[in-house]
Amino acid sequence: MPRPLVYGNGSFLIQADHSALIRDLYYPYVGQWNHLAGRAIRTGFWVAGNFAWLEDHGWQRSLLYEEDVLIGSSLLTHPGLGIKVELREALHPEKPYFVRQFRVTDLHGAGREVRLFTNQPLCLAENDIGDTAMWRPELHGATHFKHRHAAYFGGPTVDAVTTGMKDFDAHEGSWLDAMDGELGWNPIAQGSCDSTVRYLARKEGEVQVFDAWIAMADSLDDLAGCVTELRTLGTEGVIAASRQAWHDYSDELEQKLAALEEAPRKLATRSLHLIHTQSDDRGAILAANDSDILKTNRATYSFLWPRDGALVAMALDQAGHPELSRAFLEFCIPLIRPDRPFLLHKYSPDGTIGATWHPWVHNRLPAVPMQQDETSLTILCGLRHLDATQDEGFAARFSKEFLIPTLEFTLEHRDLQSGLPIPSWDLWEERHGIHAYTVATTIAALAHASQRPQWIGEELAHLCKLGADAMRDGALKGMIHPSTGGFLRRLEEVPGGFLPDQTVDAATLAFGLFGALPWSHPVNQATLAAVRNLVEIKGGIGGVARYERDYYFRKVEHQPGNPWVICTMWLAQALIQQAQRVADLEEPKQWLRWAVDRADTTGVLSEQYHPDHGEPLSVSPLTWSHAEVLRTSLMLADRMREL
Repeated sequence: MPRPLVYGNGSFLIQADHSALIRDLYYPYVGQWNHLAGRAIRTGFWVAGNFAWLEDHGWQRSLLYEEDVLIGSSLLTHPGLGIKVELREALHPEKPYFVRQFRVTDLHGAGREVRLFTNQPLCLAENDIGDTAMWRPELHGATHFKHRHAAYFGGPTVDAVTTGMKDFDAHEGSWLDAMDGELGWNPIAQGSCDSTVRYLARKEGEVQVFDAWIAMADSLDDLAGCVTELRTLGTEGVIAASRQAWHDYSDELEQKLAALEEAPRKLATRSLHLIHTQSDDRGAILAANDSDILKTNRATYSFLWPRDGALVAMALDQAGHPELSRAFLEFCIPLIRPDRPFLLHKYSPDGTIGATWHPWVHNRLPAVPMQQDETSLTILCGLRHLDATQDEGFAARFSKEFLIPTLEFTLEHRDLQSGLPIPSWDLWEERHGIHAYTVATTIAALAHASQRPQWIGEELAHLCKLGADAMRDGALKGMIHPSTGGFLRRLEEVPGGFLPDQTVDAATLAFGLFGALPWSHPVNQATLAAVRNLVEIKGGIGGVARYERDYYFRKVEHQPGNPWVICTMWLAQALIQQAQRVADLEEPKQWLRWAVDRADTTGVLSEQYHPDHGEPLSVSPLTWSHAEVLRTSLMLADRMREL
């Protein structure tokens, strides 16, 4: 299920589903740890002897943010209970404090008593071994703790707390105790445990108001101080701080995008905000943090892929937020080692090597377990960041510790006869070989580096130019599709040589998108035509699939695959880069409107969509999707000014 409501501040991330259930609770890193581990913080209402949790079928829900900021402003109505609930929620921009305010109106006009309940089935550090949940009367709430993780759930009108055991033997959890409107007052539980909190209302005229707060800390002792500070701020203080921070964050971007239509401009702004929620202050830019993907392979997208991170960071630099790009590059510097001067598949938010499916052998022989495009894109990201910031101090350190060793490796990691990279894994992480996307991004990195001798030295700059030229020549000689005349997706390594992979793939657009070859070159034009003819979705909702016969989350056989936001935005970017007249920008504008149509009511974008009826598929929000929308919007606005 997608996550239409997302709140993040660089160390604390909360995500809610379409039932307004909190499904993801990450701290102290964005993406590490999810203290719900696939469960949900439940919210329920007792009204005059009747009870309903928010996930029950009787609710009518309209989930929204306030305009231009990530402050929840949702409406929940339950005709059976006879109540309307206005839900406001926000995360403090700097502190790990999350507030929810439920304003309940009795639709019967009878002023019936309403009680609010929340249930917290935490698994601190993503497991339920050794957790403790207990009632803290002096804090007006429940606390959970284990090792260096502590959480608070409460508020100013808490009047009852109970704890219980969950998820083993016959124990289902203390949530069952709430449904009669009363709680049993069990003050503490340990092991696989949960807590349930009851809130009474404060009255504002005919409206009953409940304030439910969440705070996180690194220890039980620290948590008490956090709750004291949260009481001082109150719900309105947190909301006000959040609103001001989000407005300040997007001011520069809104000026850059002033020429765009309102809906795409608002989606780009929302994309900037959502990218921030998925980024850790210490530099990891997470691919996605939707824990529902656990159902497919007991693994998540809560990792930094250097490819995703570099592409997102480049978009952030364009948007006027170099601080996150700098943090990403700082994160990457210590990942380079003398014996491993390249980036691996993915990394955890704390900088450790992430779970991977890239083997360290190929055909039973030792192999470099990497995607060359990830290292190349991070080189390119770093060079563009230095161009934008002109920070000589950072440039000296980044060049010495990252640029020079990775460029030297990139030049060595080539077949000197063909000029092409030695086989590695592709950007889709599915195939081994020499890939068009890898070649294009590596040419772009080497070519850009060759023009920056002040950072890498004259000799290395010269070698980078020779390497880029040789690689470009190698691609034009050995990677041409025999039927389309565009670029082959890859050369597959087989005994005795290489076999051309003739599957048409949207990633081949990279030669034009990254400037490895001018768009005017006939091979680039043939590549674009092949993508449009064979990978663009005809009928249905439109868009662009990854490649012919894409298997991932495949739903229908009559289309090449599902449309991906990133691939559709690549097509829009290709058209923008080639535009010669204002009229040429009409189609890219339509593709941005396509992205607007795909977005949830809150502006959240998934990875891909059902090609016929538009159901979001895979994780949501996907950070890369939002980055490509942001990049496309900035490119379009710039081109509109130029033309």
